Amino acid sequence: MTLPVHWYRHDMGGAPVARGVAGDAIALLDACLVNGFNLRTATSVVVSAEVATMTFSSAFGWLQHQVIEVAGATPAALNGEKRVSTVVGNSITFPAPGVANGTATGTITCRTPGLGWSKVFSSANIAVYRAPDIAGTRMFLRVDDTDSTRARARGFETMSDVNTGTGPFPTDAQFSGGLVWRRSTTADTTARPWTLVGDGAGFYYICRASTTSNVVEWTFGDIASFVGADAFRCAIGGGESLTTDSSAAGLISRGGTSGCFVARASSQLGSSSRLFGFLADYQGLEYPHLPNNGLMLRESVCMESGSRARGTIRGFRRHMHDSSVNGGIFSLGQVLSATDGYNGLGLCLDGSSSTTLAFAGVVDLVGPW
Repeated sequence: MTLPVHWYRHDMGGAPVARGVAGDAIALLDACLVNGFNLRTATSVVVSAEVATMTFSSAFGWLQHQVIEVAGATPAALNGEKRVSTVVGNSITFPAPGVANGTATGTITCRTPGLGWSKVFSSANIAVYRAPDIAGTRMFLRVDDTDSTRARARGFETMSDVNTGTGPFPTDAQFSGGLVWRRSTTADTTARPWTLVGDGAGFYYICRASTTSNVVEWTFGDIASFVGADAFRCAIGGGESLTTDSSAAGLISRGGTSGCFVARASSQLGSSSRLFGFLADYQGLEYPHLPNNGLMLRESVCMESGSRARGTIRGFRRHMHDSSVNGGIFSLGQVLSATDGYNGLGLCLDGSSSTTLAFAGVVDLVGPW
């Protein structure tokens, strides 16, 4: 990865689908974490005033602000990961600093790249993934996607094959079989809206499992720990119910007390420890907030116990506004910018019902986290 943070959404061209079909979670994670998707060949790339305009023969499905990967172009500086600046008709633009004006040559391709993760083990509808960031814990994520509506997800400190590992989180005593990563409330082929954003050490996924339910969350990866040299800061979040959406579970959805576990406690000893989000501060501000005419966001702390803060959720900021008054101002997967009072680019992660769309917070799209 050249750009540290990538995001993906169900309405991007060639994006995988999340349905009530076994194997869909694996296909989605393969596409977003590992392989990428939507490979296209450009008809032309023209540079003017250090801005490249790439044109295609037909609609392509890339969205403004998403990361693309260009290959095959001369001059070579046009190749690599770029962030889309504008989308107009069948053309996109992206920054081309230092590139002289002119038309590029070569067979030029463009695709939505994956996050650079590895799929280290697999069998039928079961996969094990590992993050690429060598500065992170690089613990293992095992996903069993054999059920039609939900996957079962669990972290491991080490793994030697698709079914064998040490240091599971959560343990069977905490929640047997791994956390619930629901795709759909019913077994059917109706596509559900989803959003995934991540980097080389972790990712957040939000999906509406039905048109009437709250959003559901999948989380895996390192937190920003308050512990020096924390070798066990990898966390996993999801549901702790086989029969309901468990939308209040995990760290980013609503900061509940269930649905998230870290590999070990801050002592670095023992086994999996429970985490939960911390919400004990003011959340009643108006939007737009008059002093800055925009959003008020705060760092989101994750707690290891009622009085012990383990760290913060990397890249994520929770809002401080009154959801009951301001529900509906943003929607799931919406990109926020200065026009919304956000300093930079952020992705709204909706954490409430499908009727009010009261949002939980914003993930930084630029990074690094």
